[in-house]
Amino acid sequence: MDWRIERINLQLQRGCTLEPRTAIAQLAGSVNLSTSRLRHLFKTETGLSLKRCLIKSRLESGRTHLETSLLSVKEISIKVGYTHMSHFVRDFRRVYHATPAQYRMQRLKREQSAWLD
Repeated sequence: MDWRIERINLQLQRGCTLEPRTAIAQLAGSVNLSTSRLRHLFKTETGLSLKRCLIKSRLESGRTHLETSLLSVKEISIKVGYTHMSHFVRDFRRVYHATPAQYRMQRLKREQSAWLD
């Protein structure tokens, strides 16, 4: 895999909290590529679009915050880079088949039942 794409993947794993267009421009600048060249190279190397990977990274970060913090869903959506909470909720539901609030409640119920067993 191209070293630039490996570097971008590492940055995505650390979490990116900027708006998608700004984030992609920043990522492209970090490896000295234009945004269009980065998108093309990323898709060629990984088979996935950079925007989709960016969203996936944000949702994973949001899920972690839901599991480990007491932040509100709105605070989490802002923290992971969404400007509108409704977009975070929509994307989260698509991936995890529950709203962030439902996911948190299901997680708490599983933890409670594990303690009781």
